[in-house]
Amino acid sequence: MDDDRRETARRLFVACAATIEMAHDQAARGQHPRLDAKQASLSSRNIVELADRIRTLAEAAGVVAGEKD
Repeated sequence: MDDDRRETARRLFVACAATIEMAHDQAARGQHPRLDAKQASLSSRNIVELADRIRTLAEAAGVVAGEKD
């Protein structure tokens, strides 16, 4: 992998890690002892959206790395 592709893949993984941290924060909020239905629903939706973003970033990193199906 050339330097440009390596740097692009690295940046995609940085973005992926940051998004995983956001999903972790939402999961932690979902563990609050006084969790109500509204907050549970919101955290759940946010985690689903963040998981989609993580998948997209990871797939992009694979493409940049030259991953073959």
